[in-house]
Amino acid sequence: MELRQLRYFVTLAEELHFGRAAAREHIVQSALSQQIQRLERELGVVLLERSTHHVSLTASGTVLLAEARQILAHVERATTAARNAMGSSPTLRVGIIDSGYDSMPQILHEAQARQPDLVIHQIEVGVPEQYRLLIDGRLDVGIGRAALAPPEVASLLFRRDPLGVLVPGDHPFAELDVRAAADLVSQGRCLYCVPSSCISALPGIMWRPLVEPVSTYPWSILWRAGDESRHVRTAVNSARTMSERLGWLTGRDQTTR
Repeated sequence: MELRQLRYFVTLAEELHFGRAAAREHIVQSALSQQIQRLERELGVVLLERSTHHVSLTASGTVLLAEARQILAHVERATTAARNAMGSSPTLRVGIIDSGYDSMPQILHEAQARQPDLVIHQIEVGVPEQYRLLIDGRLDVGIGRAALAPPEVASLLFRRDPLGVLVPGDHPFAELDVRAAADLVSQGRCLYCVPSSCISALPGIMWRPLVEPVSTYPWSILWRAGDESRHVRTAVNSARTMSERLGWLTGRDQTTR
């Protein structure tokens, strides 16, 4: 059983209408229905009587509603107490794929300048796991490809990052025309293919772009749909500002390393 399932159930019990409840939770109706069905399977009871035009609580649903409201209230009090214990400074929990990529550090630097009292915690985690942590409220923002994001996760595309290959500077491949770089990957002769924003800590390593056709990685900032908190808005607006300032969507930032 997950807290979001209880929250969805309480909202649905208050609305007694899947469409209105889904709108309140900023998710699609099918996702809401799936979560309620999963909750019923986990509990082994029927919580709602459903018909084409009517939704009502069963006896089990009525009992769970009272308990669920208390659980959510306890969680809210615990969250408030934990945040108060840290002081008045807001905290931004950020999911990153790898600290070697330069997009998020620049965005967070901008966010810190906009909101100096912001306390930033970074968690290195893959994109699929970021989705889950965002939905569960354990992350505030993330970064990565948004193409497969569930409806509960909102996104803003801020960078089309050219893909390329990393090769030793003294290797014959490093002298090849950039049009040959794609062949290195297709022939299995390249060890590592990365976006241009990867910061290599190894001396003597060269980055060569893939061309014809140019390949890019679409970086998006991710956050929980409906989260309008100030620190999340600061992060999203910072991503938009850095994108415009550095030309991340227009290609002005593209360089050969």
